[in-house]
Amino acid sequence: MNTANTVPKNIPYRLRDSSEKPILVAEWDKPAKQPVLIKEARVGVFDLSNKEQSLEYQAIFNHRSQGRSLVEIDRVEWDTQGHKYVAFVRWYDMYLENPKQKDREVVYG
Repeated sequence: MNTANTVPKNIPYRLRDSSEKPILVAEWDKPAKQPVLIKEARVGVFDLSNKEQSLEYQAIFNHRSQGRSLVEIDRVEWDTQGHKYVAFVRWYDMYLENPKQKDREVVYG
């Protein structure tokens, strides 16, 4: 089975430290070389009237449209006291990492 085709190539490759090297796509068919998909949970509250926060909010959805993040909750509410829209978002940023090695055995997770 060709597993190289099952690993998304649009997700950023992240190295745990400077001594690591990314695994070449041509080697992804080998089980011990298959990158691991990591999902990191994120939570944010964004004041959409604030330009910087609005751009951060927009970036989450740009990443989602590119397949680089998953949005679980997106709730936008009107703040009657502050007269502005506020967004609550819970999402996952996704990365590919080298599989962890332990005595030549691949440990996933």
